[in-house]
Amino acid sequence: MMKRILLSLIFIGSIYSQLFAQADSIPVKDFQLTFFYPLGTGGTNSINSSYDVSLNLLFGQTGATESFEAGGFLNINRYYSKGAQLSGFINLTGTKQTKDHHSSGFQGAGFINVNNTKFKGAQVAGFINTANHSLSGAQVAGFINYSTNSLSAVQVAGFVNVASKGLDNAQVAGFVNYAPKIEGAQVAGFVNNTLELENSAQIAGFVNSAVKVDTASQIAGFVNVAAKGQSNAQIAGFINVADKVKGAQIAGFINVCDSIDGVPIALVSIVRKNGFRSFELSSSDFSIAQASFKMGVRHFYNVYTISKLPEQASRWSFGGGFGYQGMLNEKLKVNVEATIHQELWVGDKRAPKSLYIDRTNLVNQLKVGIGIPLGSAATFNIAPTFNIGVAQSKQNPLGENIQAHWKSTLSSHTVGNKKITTWFGFSSGFSF
Repeated sequence: MMKRILLSLIFIGSIYSQLFAQADSIPVKDFQLTFFYPLGTGGTNSINSSYDVSLNLLFGQTGATESFEAGGFLNINRYYSKGAQLSGFINLTGTKQTKDHHSSGFQGAGFINVNNTKFKGAQVAGFINTANHSLSGAQVAGFINYSTNSLSAVQVAGFVNVASKGLDNAQVAGFVNYAPKIEGAQVAGFVNNTLELENSAQIAGFVNSAVKVDTASQIAGFVNVAAKGQSNAQIAGFINVADKVKGAQIAGFINVCDSIDGVPIALVSIVRKNGFRSFELSSSDFSIAQASFKMGVRHFYNVYTISKLPEQASRWSFGGGFGYQGMLNEKLKVNVEATIHQELWVGDKRAPKSLYIDRTNLVNQLKVGIGIPLGSAATFNIAPTFNIGVAQSKQNPLGENIQAHWKSTLSSHTVGNKKITTWFGFSSGFSF
């Protein structure tokens, strides 16, 4: 038994010693057929020759191939491969490089393609493709594509695409894409990451990240990050972070950017340089006093409100909406705002919680205001309003339906278990 193992090790060692042996020249021959190297027409000299056609029934080694190679299990080329290379399991090219060799054409393997030369063409594998010198062309793998240096390459993988250096035209992966520079598209089920995204798009199920962007777009289910440069658009389910935006930022929760030439749409939008921020104290037809904070950009901002309602001291409302600010002339401002205000009980002894919503009892309000500047720091605002009150019917509610202080009801009717009331009102106050 030990004798057989020793002979096997000696045989394997002889194979690999010949595999990495030095070759000064590569003569080109027409054809070789190998069953299991070195059992073939070329014998041990096949590793020092290049063949137009190479057929390996199980495992074969050649110096190079010029047009076509097919193997049942494993193909190995010491220097380069050109044309088509097909293997049931593995293609391995460029195991020994005595000078700068180039490969081109097509590598197709049931499991792995490995190319250690400068490769121009396509690699298609059931599991992994690697281009360990440079890649100009395409990689398609069921699991992973890896390229040390991409030159206008396309990578499509079921799991991960990685390009350590260079430029990729497109990366499509079921899980993760990484490339130093993208001019095209990165599409991943989970994460896209690139150092530079130019005239391109990132689409990910979870996170897109780019250090520098130039007229690019990002779409993610959770987070988009563009640290520097100009983004065309960002759309995320949770957060967008960008330097400069020329277009739209749309997020389910937060937008953050240094400046924007477009519209930020989110629950919270923070624009550092050309953003709009304002604080207003006012009184309206349904509230004794109201505090509002507004942020975003002048042509589209968010409004957050807290209002003191009449009757009990514990009766308040909270609300929010969006607005637009323009200029009627050099001095007069116009603000158009649409907001919703819901009744809220704060510290009421009858309520089971310190912050308590007893029922649906709200006001939808459309306000068109005129702003008169008072110096450089304050503005006096007057605004007619149109209101739609919606109050759920309930036995022994804690408070009355929200309505105007004075009798200005336009209509009142019941739909299901809700009373719908409309009226015109008025609001005035000061903003800072």
